[in-house]
Amino acid sequence: MITVDGPTERRTARIQYVLVALAAAGLLWFTVEDKRLYLMLVPATLLIVGYRSWNVERLSPTLAQYYGHAVVAGAADRIVRQFAVNDHLCEHWTSAGAPTSRLLAAHPGQLAAGMAALRAAGPPPRPMKPAVRATNRTVAAALGVTLGLLIGSAPGWTPVLLIALVVLVVFRVVVAGYNRSRLAVITGAMRTNTKAELTALLDPPWTDRRIAVVQELRRMFDPLPQGRRLPELRMIELLLGGGALAGALAGSAF
Repeated sequence: MITVDGPTERRTARIQYVLVALAAAGLLWFTVEDKRLYLMLVPATLLIVGYRSWNVERLSPTLAQYYGHAVVAGAADRIVRQFAVNDHLCEHWTSAGAPTSRLLAAHPGQLAAGMAALRAAGPPPRPMKPAVRATNRTVAAALGVTLGLLIGSAPGWTPVLLIALVVLVVFRVVVAGYNRSRLAVITGAMRTNTKAELTALLDPPWTDRRIAVVQELRRMFDPLPQGRRLPELRMIELLLGGGALAGALAGSAF
């Protein structure tokens, strides 16, 4: 089993926050000549970085959900094969809520189609009430515009946003590559050590993962949306970035 737990999840979020905050503060230091303006920009930047990190924690699937999605979307066929030859595992996973009867009755083509549909749909999104979603988006846009107005009031603000865009893209690429590599290892472990992984998941420390795997096994038989919708976190990031650009353009006009 690959150990990923609640403390690890929180620690990773904090490390990402510190890295982004330091990068933003350093970027501003070398691009903003007026240090009085710098002292105004840093708290606003840290607030926005903190707001994004808060959204990452609350809008992204949990690590357990990422785990469940990875192993089912990438190794459901191996899981079903173990259920077919191991009555002990099949019985315990049935007790845990897995739809073992439907899985065992499905032919290989259905399993392959279900796995492909899961990969296309991505991990399950976190539920959010429409009013909360609208409020969150409004706050994101307002924070972005506020930061943009401060940046736009500084001479030569264009390089600041351009460098910030490069830093953001590089950060995104690095994090995405790291996440893909970790998920590939998780999927590979389930495909090559299926019996051991399924047995380990029955232990109490892995309850969250077991629940996530069961949910994903059930999702294989649910009608899934065609293609991925824009995740809410990406919408928040676009509103923050778009608001900052709009605010900078407005601030530079005065």
